[in-house]
This record gives sequence, structure tokens and C-alpha cells, in this order.
Amino acid sequence: MNGLVQVVRDRANSLNSMDDLWQLHDFLSARRHELDGKYDDRESALLFVFSSFVKEGWLSLDELEGLDPAKLSQITALTRMF
Repeated sequence: MNGLVQVVRDRANSLNSMDDLWQLHDFLSARRHELDGKYDDRESALLFVFSSFVKEGWLSLDELEGLDPAKLSQITALTRMF
């Protein structure tokens, strides 16, 4: 998150036109959408969240031991798809 804050500061400090401002707005909107999706804690989205964490190396399948085997199987399959 700190990296994102620094990027925004740098971009904000270099604003020279309204187009620059709208580009910053678009950048922030895209990042918000990405982060909201990544940290979605609704039960219906957790399989996707866990699979993205495994794929990005933030979580291992071993750490999910104890989950329902069907859910673990779905997470495993999703890590191969994305």
C-alpha cells in the first residue's frame, strides 16, 4: 500500500493540466477496483480471493489445510486457470 501512496503523491505533484487530473482519477479508480476485488470478504468470493493469494505467493495450499476438500479442490483448480 505504501508504494501506491507514493505513486499517487508523485503523480499529484506533477499535475499540469485537467487531463493529468483525470488520468490520476482513472488510475485511482482502476486500483480501487483491483484492490476491492482482491480483498473481497464475501463468502461467495473467498474461493477466488484465496486462489489469487496462492497464485501470487501470499498463501500456500498447505496453509488452507482443514478447509472442506471440495473447496480446496476448487481453489487448486482456480490457481491453474488464472
